[in-house]
Amino acid sequence: LRDLLFQASHLAGRALQAQGRAAAAADSFSTGLGYLEELRQDLSGADLKQFLGRPETAEFAGDAGLLFPSVKRSGDADRLRALLQP
Repeated sequence: LRDLLFQASHLAGRALQAQGRAAAAADSFSTGLGYLEELRQDLSGADLKQFLGRPETAEFAGDAGLLFPSVKRSGDADRLRALLQP
């Protein structure tokens, strides 16, 4: 369920961003960070690397990684970078 919520927060953020609602999109991506944190806490080693490298995680990282700095959410950008480390 957490993975679906993670992916849903990503899709919602993308939709909001496409509507020009960058701040709301950042909020949705920030919610996704919470799910990402929960998902990765039970993983280690090769499983964690595989999770971080999967398309869903990589696309979220790319989208959120570009948006957070543009709306001055440096705390979220830092948190994202930390969560993407194996």
